[in-house]
Amino acid sequence: SGNNDIASGDDMFLLHKFKKRFPNEIHYLKSLSATVYTFPSPDLKEFFIQRLRWSGKTIHYTDSVTIFVAWFIFIVNFSLVLSVLLSLIQSGFAEILLLQFIVKAAIDYLFLFLTSRFFNRNDLLFFFFPLSCIYPFYIFFTGVWGIVVRYKWKERVV
Repeated sequence: SGNNDIASGDDMFLLHKFKKRFPNEIHYLKSLSATVYTFPSPDLKEFFIQRLRWSGKTIHYTDSVTIFVAWFIFIVNFSLVLSVLLSLIQSGFAEILLLQFIVKAAIDYLFLFLTSRFFNRNDLLFFFFPLSCIYPFYIFFTGVWGIVVRYKWKERVV
């Protein structure tokens, strides 16, 4: 209860309620046998609608850690987008952009390297560099559009 008017996100809202009711009792189980696999979105349109749904429900979150992480990720990626735009206007911002990109890419790569190694999917690291150039724009636009744009999902307006 409490999120019945929100068309998507039952799983996340339930997890937040568990966390609130049972603080410090939820743990991460790092085991391949506990991994749940799901099918990816069938095409890019459905992929973006899914991501808009995910970002749109964040305004309804009440968990402070989740809110902090969501804002942190958005601000870091927005600062990269802003640095790209400012670099086009003033070349001095190119150094800031490069530094931001290197720091973010190093942190992201470490996380993705460890994750891909755990899942035996090191082949996916081939896509890291090109996608890390697109990712800040993707996060910025899905973050903003997810809150502003309305669309239909499972016969419900989100």
